[in-house]
Amino acid sequence: MQAYAVGSVFKPVLAAAALEAGLAPEYDCNGAVVVDGQIFRCAGGVPHGEVDLSAALAKSCNGYFIRLGQQLGAQALLQQAQALGFGRSIGLAEGLTAQSGALPGAEELTQSGQLANFSFGQGSLLATPLQVAAMMNTIANGGVYRAPCLLDCALDETSGEELSAFARPQAERVLTEQTAAALRTMLEQTVAEGTAQDASGLPGGAAGARPVPPRPGSSRPKGKSARTCGSRGFTRPRIRNTPSWSCRTDRRRRRSPARRCLHSCARHCTGWDKCGIVLAFLQMV
Repeated sequence: MQAYAVGSVFKPVLAAAALEAGLAPEYDCNGAVVVDGQIFRCAGGVPHGEVDLSAALAKSCNGYFIRLGQQLGAQALLQQAQALGFGRSIGLAEGLTAQSGALPGAEELTQSGQLANFSFGQGSLLATPLQVAAMMNTIANGGVYRAPCLLDCALDETSGEELSAFARPQAERVLTEQTAAALRTMLEQTVAEGTAQDASGLPGGAAGARPVPPRPGSSRPKGKSARTCGSRGFTRPRIRNTPSWSCRTDRRRRRSPARRCLHSCARHCTGWDKCGIVLAFLQMV
């Protein structure tokens, strides 16, 4: 599984780092921020006005997260990204491994422009859809990270009886329960009032939604491979705090229940290398 530019889906990492550090600054967004002479704009250059952490995440305010990244510092951002699974290669099964992606080095982030880029998922940061799913699952799972896996056990093909259980990845607490709960609330608000409102009518990511446009602020590349999958925040589902996953590649099913989407995604995805495999996050909890 290949790694691609992440974009604004990386912003929950900074939100997590801020909450863990006890930071929740306010920021007056005028649609752009200047860092050492370089202009970084919010989507369309639209000003968001006075925003706090929750509103900045819901509105995908690039300026807010650039300033937040400067306040947190490069080391804190790198540590939080690594704790949430970025930069790790994930072995799903024999011969099936997701790339580790790329995190910028500490020396690179001494450049203010590179730190600004990193703060909203741009620059040299690369990740796989599986890593993004693992991050969202960690938030849904109360701050406990567990590497994705595909198999729970071996079954007798005739009786369906469980023959042997496979070793599950070891769980690791990387966020406090309070931070995870706050992030879940913010991601729900992103669906209810923010840039992921297209998912607001979906019970747990159910089928039937209209096509989902690219998220503002995304660095999604143009071209055939750009039709990818991406997390759009959290829904308020029957099953509490289920990450909502949208598939843009399979035009026949733009947004589907995760289990139903797995096979369809795997057959039709041209971007992000068979993005259906990311739905292994269903086995993480």
